[in-house]
Amino acid sequence: MPVSIEQDILVYAPITIVWTMLTDIGEWKRWNPRVKSSTINDELKIGSGFRCRAPCMATHNEIHGLKINERIAWHGSQLGKKTNYRWHLEAQSRGVQVHVRAEQTGWRADWFKGAGSKKLKENLMFWLATIKAEAERNSDFYQSIM
Repeated sequence: MPVSIEQDILVYAPITIVWTMLTDIGEWKRWNPRVKSSTINDELKIGSGFRCRAPCMATHNEIHGLKINERIAWHGSQLGKKTNYRWHLEAQSRGVQVHVRAEQTGWRADWFKGAGSKKLKENLMFWLATIKAEAERNSDFYQSIM
């Protein structure tokens, strides 16, 4: 049975800023201190592969869902575990609602279900909080509503 976690956050920034942060994979390290390295092998499109060294993320990943300024999804595998991430952005009157769902399957996900679920949830919360802080820091939009 898969381990599934969902998290949401409202970011007071234009959707284009949040979208760029999520999809400029080579720049993740710049705003997320948990990312040790990240590189994409091709342009951003379905089927593109990328590498990432970060907690709770597979080293080798592939994009399998993409709609500009709306959603991006990728999956990756590590020994005994496959993880699928789905990010969805929705413009709101005061910013953008960011929703992420992560699902892990495989024997490692089953074996470490409690601890793995807790670690995955904490990691997603960190990504969301970091996206929020960085996007709002770089947004005139945020300054105008505060």
